[in-house]
Amino acid sequence: MAVVSTLSLLLAAGPVIVTGDITTTRAVLWAEAPGANRLEVWIDGPDGPQAPRDLGPGGPVFKAVLADLHPGSEYRLKVCAGSLCSAGRLRTAPDSRANKSVRIAFSGDLAGQNACRDRESGFPVFAAMKERQPDLFVALGDMVYADAQCKATGRFGNAQIPGPGPAYTYEEFAAHWRYTRADPAYRSLLASTPLFAVWDDHEVINDFSPRVAERSGRPLFEPGRRAMRDYNPIDRGGNRLYGRFRWGRHAELFLLDTRSYRDHKDVRDDGAKTMLGEEQRDWFVAAVTGSDATWKIVATSVPLAVPTGWPAGEGRDSWADAGEPTGYEEELSGLVDAFAGAGVRNLVWIAADVHFATAFRHTPIPDRPEFFMLEAVAGPLAAGLFPHRDLDRSLRPRRLFFHGPEPADTDMDFRASLHWMNFGLLDIEADGRLILRYVNALGEELTAMDFAPVSHPSSRPANTSSP
Repeated sequence: MAVVSTLSLLLAAGPVIVTGDITTTRAVLWAEAPGANRLEVWIDGPDGPQAPRDLGPGGPVFKAVLADLHPGSEYRLKVCAGSLCSAGRLRTAPDSRANKSVRIAFSGDLAGQNACRDRESGFPVFAAMKERQPDLFVALGDMVYADAQCKATGRFGNAQIPGPGPAYTYEEFAAHWRYTRADPAYRSLLASTPLFAVWDDHEVINDFSPRVAERSGRPLFEPGRRAMRDYNPIDRGGNRLYGRFRWGRHAELFLLDTRSYRDHKDVRDDGAKTMLGEEQRDWFVAAVTGSDATWKIVATSVPLAVPTGWPAGEGRDSWADAGEPTGYEEELSGLVDAFAGAGVRNLVWIAADVHFATAFRHTPIPDRPEFFMLEAVAGPLAAGLFPHRDLDRSLRPRRLFFHGPEPADTDMDFRASLHWMNFGLLDIEADGRLILRYVNALGEELTAMDFAPVSHPSSRPANTSSP
């Protein structure tokens, strides 16, 4: 059977297909086909069509590792459950010595606070993202709100496709993933754009940790984590949700798991408190300090300088403590010291979680001005809008960008809300320059900030925007 080279067979009734965790020679193929117990997969690439591959018996979710691929190469896919087929494509990462450009889309917070799939247009932000043709999409958590429900009338007064209620069991968590992935625009994006997924709290329940993750006395951590793994194309060794991925000479992506190993937010930050856990923290420091990529991009899910946690008196959920005794600043300070001491340059943290877009340049060590970090916070993709300008000053931040309605979204219709829904783009050019862009769900570019990589302590990043 011939391989389909377009997305013309991406039918609502066909399998949902996603690729992710792409390397130079491997990719994870994920597919869901309710009612099917096996799938057939066709792959066509530089060496021509491969023999069909049979996945099953199993279902409704199928995963396969596609191995022995060529670096920097495009592959066309066709996945069939009987006569119902979906088509897609993937491009493998270029060799680590290749001076190749890359466009990385990033954002989070999907279907939260009853801002869900519009009955006519679904999630418009994904059509805007696909139009920008990213090489990969980093989903920064809260990609389902398993602790809430999407109703027939949305937060912004629009008619919506209703979704499942708060999850207690694995099957109920899985229903939330199926609800968002059924959106046609989201499906179309993921069929052609590799996904690199991390998780945050609402994949389980608000502000959770392994110690505190229950509702009505029922434990939620294990079924929520299992659904996160099952419904994303993840291959990071064992049961890990953290990992690193290289994309050519200029970009290396470090995906953190900020949930599985953390002490709960109400624990006092006395120096022993952790968000990452000892094993992940040691891995992270060694991975970043050992990287020779021009730009080191860290996906953290929770921001560095914007304090979070609700209600605030019960503990800070992000890295920042905002002057309170909680938060995770002691661990962050140790990471910063390790990176600065090792001479790490061109470190970019990407995050979501706060439901507005903002960016910072941090110079955390006064007597080492050559050491700086960029922080880019994006989102929401589709959720409530809660902008604020509260800021923790520990990293000595300089704000470069802010995008959110002030006051919040109390008097806004659906069309107006799309101006504020957003994602970020990291454009790393073949010469190593980085351009940070923000784009809203209407496809409008909100800003572009240009940074030159630093190769010497006396150098400074060039910022051609006017923040």
